Amino acid sequence: MTDLGNLRTFLGLAIYRDPPKRTFHLSQRCYIERILDLHGIWNSNWAPTPADRHVKLKQSSQDFEASAVGRQRYQSHVASLMYSMLETCPDITYTVSKVSQYSSNPNLTHWTAMKRIFRYLAGTPALGLCYKLQRPGDGFTDADCSSGEDRPSIPGFAFVLGGAAHILWSSKKQSTAALSSTEAEYMALTQAVKESIWL
Repeated sequence: MTDLGNLRTFLGLAIYRDPPKRTFHLSQRCYIERILDLHGIWNSNWAPTPADRHVKLKQSSQDFEASAVGRQRYQSHVASLMYSMLETCPDITYTVSKVSQYSSNPNLTHWTAMKRIFRYLAGTPALGLCYKLQRPGDGFTDADCSSGEDRPSIPGFAFVLGGAAHILWSSKKQSTAALSSTEAEYMALTQAVKESIWL
């Protein structure tokens, strides 16, 4: 058996420990650079945010049908983003969940929105999760009320431990339509409380 020192990489995660500051940093720089290169987006201009707030995504018109190759490529791009989202990039969770809803028939607007997430990652490849052992745990929840075409709200929650939101987070459509923003917030809070009890 050989002692190779402190753990630096594990399953594509870059790991950096700073014992004097008692911090632990996780990022996916190598993975992000690899998917940017794989999908040919590495040389694109960086984007300051994962989504453009002026763009509202809608289903493709009935007379439009994406090619089978186009659908497969789009789904491959989204799957690449999902791995980053689940590991060290909770900041792209909402946007990835939005673009993934159009995987069955993506049009140019959906492609542009999806590529913007890659452009955001291109500008922030080393960002990740930084745990600080002296920080206590916290929980946060929110919901956007009926922003989609089909009315269900998209609630989200995040549980933070040591200053990083890698303990548990979620952002997905509610199974029922809320009649008001207050009801949407209560439904989101209910899901978060269930998870907090489990934690």
